[in-house]
Amino acid sequence: MCADNLRALNVRTGPATSYTALSRAPEGKSMAIDCWSFGESIKGDNIWYYITWVSSFDGHSGFVTGYYLNTGPDPAPGIPQC
Repeated sequence: MCADNLRALNVRTGPATSYTALSRAPEGKSMAIDCWSFGESIKGDNIWYYITWVSSFDGHSGFVTGYYLNTGPDPAPGIPQC
């Protein structure tokens, strides 16, 4: 499944803001969602997705909060748990 982020997002090593930010995905970037995990609650949403997105230079993978992804309900139907 692919989804677009609703704002710029930090791509992290784990499902919480305490994990290291590996990169930053710009707003409106399309991302491939590999799986979901429970994590830190962001505005009442504790689902985080492991995603892959490609910038003009290379690919990035990591966790982003589901709160800011356009997936519909969290967790998104058809996405396996990590």
